[in-house]
Amino acid sequence: MIRNIIDRYHMKKLDRLDWITRNRLVMKNMIKKIGKQKLQNPKALKVLFWGTMPWERGGVEHMLATAMRSRGHQIHGTWCSGGMSACSMESIIYPRPDCKSCTTRHKKLLDIWGLDGIYKPTGTYISDQEKGAICDLIDSIPFEELSKFNHLGLPIGKLAEMDLSQFFFRMVDHSEKVVREYFRRSVKGVAEYAIVANNYLNELKPDQVVVTSGRTVAFSSLYQLCRLKKIPITTWDESIGGLGAFVFANNSYAVDYDKPNAWDRISKEKLSNEEIEFNLAYFKNTAIGKFGRHTYYNNPIENRQEIIENLGLKKDRPLTVLLSNMTWDTSVLGKNIVYDDMIHWLKDSIELFMNHPEKQLVVRTHPGEGHLAAYASGCESVSELLNKQYPNLPDNIKIVSGKEEISSHQLAEMATTIVVYTTSVGMEMALRGRRVLVVAKSHYRNKGFTVDLETKDEYYKEIMNQDQNNSKISEEQIKLANKYAYYFIVRTEAYLDEFNIEDRHQYQIIDPEHFLPGKSVRWDKLCSNLENQGDYVDCTGYIK
Repeated sequence: MIRNIIDRYHMKKLDRLDWITRNRLVMKNMIKKIGKQKLQNPKALKVLFWGTMPWERGGVEHMLATAMRSRGHQIHGTWCSGGMSACSMESIIYPRPDCKSCTTRHKKLLDIWGLDGIYKPTGTYISDQEKGAICDLIDSIPFEELSKFNHLGLPIGKLAEMDLSQFFFRMVDHSEKVVREYFRRSVKGVAEYAIVANNYLNELKPDQVVVTSGRTVAFSSLYQLCRLKKIPITTWDESIGGLGAFVFANNSYAVDYDKPNAWDRISKEKLSNEEIEFNLAYFKNTAIGKFGRHTYYNNPIENRQEIIENLGLKKDRPLTVLLSNMTWDTSVLGKNIVYDDMIHWLKDSIELFMNHPEKQLVVRTHPGEGHLAAYASGCESVSELLNKQYPNLPDNIKIVSGKEEISSHQLAEMATTIVVYTTSVGMEMALRGRRVLVVAKSHYRNKGFTVDLETKDEYYKEIMNQDQNNSKISEEQIKLANKYAYYFIVRTEAYLDEFNIEDRHQYQIIDPEHFLPGKSVRWDKLCSNLENQGDYVDCTGYIK
C-alpha cells in the first residue's frame, strides 16, 4: 500500500524521476494487465531470454519478452547472480563492477517489466561444487593447452580466445603476463556459463532462445550449446544505422548480417527511386564522417589537390589505397580469408610495394582510432603499429593515421585500386561505381558488386596490374550495390523508438500499448519472426 501511495505521487512528477523509475511507473498498469491475461495460444512457445548482463540495451530483450508474453507465450529468463570468474561487463578500459551492484541493477531493470519473478538467477544452475571442480580442472591445464580446452562438447578455450581482442581493445600477444592471466580467467568464466546454460536448457527444454551477440564470455557458450542441441536461437546486437538501430538474426551472429535467403529474394526486386534517394542522403553523411552515433572527422579534408600535397603523391603514378578496420572490432574478428589477420595483410602489402617504387600505396587506417571515445576507438592504433614496424618507409608508401582529417572516401575516389578488409566504405565506393577488392569476409562479400579474393596470388595479381580503365564496375553492379546498401541500412535493421535518444545509457517507453498485438508494426513483426524463425528483415516498416 505504501508503495502504491508513493507511486501515485511520483506519477505526477515523472519528468523529475530517474529513467528506470519513470519507465517502471509508465509500464505498471500494462504489466498488471498482461499478467491477468488468460490467453489460449495453441501455438504458444517456451522462450528463454538469456539476459545475463544488466545494461540498458538489455531492455531490447525485456521489451521483446513482454511483447511475446502479451501474445500468450511462456517466458523464461536468467540473470547473473554474480560470482563468475569473468563476465561480459568488464574490459581493460572499464573495470569489472562489483557483483552486488550488478544484481541490484538487474532487479531494478527487470522490475520495469514485471520480469523479476520470472527470470531466474544463474546461481540456480551452478553449484559451488561444480564451479570449484571446473576451475580446478582449468588451473591444472598448461597455458599452451588452454585454447584447446573442451567441455560439454564445446570449444571453451577457443570461445574465450575469440574474446581477447575485445576485452583488451587491441591485438594480443599470448606471451604478455596480463593476457595470460585474463585468458585463464576467461576460460573459467566461459566454462561456468556453459554449465549454467547446459543445466538450464536441459531442465527447461525451450522452443526458442534469445541472446545478445552470441559472443563474449557470458553469451558464447549458450549460443554454441543451442546450435549443438539444435535449439533455434535468435541473436541481436546494436547496429550501425544510428539511434535506435538493432539487428536480429536466426541461428547466426546478428552482426554478421548473414541472411542469404532474404538477400537472394530482395536482390531480384527492381531498384526504386526511394532506395537511390535514401542511399544518396545517407552516404552523403558517412562520406564526411557522420556514421550512426559517431563522428569520425572534425573538419574533413576533401579537396584532392590538398590531399595530394599533404601526402606528397605523384599524379602520374598508379595509386592503391588500403582501407583498414580497427583491430578489435567484431567486424574483423573471425573474418579472415586471404590473410591470417588484418595486420598481416597490411604488412605484406607494404613490403610488396617497397619493391615497386613506380607504384604508390596509401594505407588509410580507420578514422575512429583518432576521433572516438575510448569505448569505441579502443586502445590500439594501426598506424602506430605500422610506423613502429616501418620507421623509414620509401616515398611511394604513405600511412594515414586515424587522427588525420583526410577523407577516406575522397582518398578512395582518387585511387586506381581500392582494397578493403571488411569496412563498409567498400560498399559505399561500389555505390559510386568503383571496383573494390575485398580480402576478408565483409558483410557485402559475394553480393555481386565487389571483387572477392580468395588467395594471395589473386591479390598480388590484382594490385600489381593496376589499370585506371579497369577501376569501374558496370551499371548493373551499381544498381545491385544500391539495392544491397538500402537492404543493409534499412531492411535488415529494426529501428526501436524506445532507444531513439542521444543518451545510449537510457531508453524511454513511448506507449505501453505498443507491446500488445496489433498495436505496433515493429513489435508485431519482431514477435512474428521469433515465433516463425524468420529472417528478421523489414521488421520496422518505416525509417525516419
